[in-house]
Amino acid sequence: MNMLIEALASHPAIHHQLPVPRVVEAAGQVIDLNKPFSLELPAIISDSYTDVLLVFLNADGSYSPQAVVHGQAVSNVPTQGTVDNRQLSPPFNNHHTALIQCFIRVRQTDIWLRTPDSVTYTLRT
Repeated sequence: MNMLIEALASHPAIHHQLPVPRVVEAAGQVIDLNKPFSLELPAIISDSYTDVLLVFLNADGSYSPQAVVHGQAVSNVPTQGTVDNRQLSPPFNNHHTALIQCFIRVRQTDIWLRTPDSVTYTLRT
C-alpha cells in the first residue's frame, strides 16, 4: 500500500475544485491521540467517483507513521473512516505533526485524482 500511496502522492496535479479532507474531532487543528478520530472527505455531488483513499501521514513527508482509510465514494455523502493511534505501528506521538492526503478514483477511466491536502494538525496525548 505504501508504494501505491507514494506513487499517487508524487503526481503533481492537485484538483483544487475537489473538497479538502479534515479530521472531524480536531479542535483548533489539534488531535487527541488517546481517542479514535475520524478522517473525512466532505460530500461530492457526483456519480463520477468510486473509491476514496484518505492517508493520514507525518507532515514531514516520510510516510511513517501513517494510517490509511479506504472508502466508497457515494454522491452527496461524506466519506469517513476511523483511525485509532493505539493500533498503529509505529504510532504517532506528540513530536509529530500530521496532515491528510486524499485521492479519489474516477469511475470510467480508473484514474486517481488528488484533492488539496488538509491543514497540518498538532498531535497531543
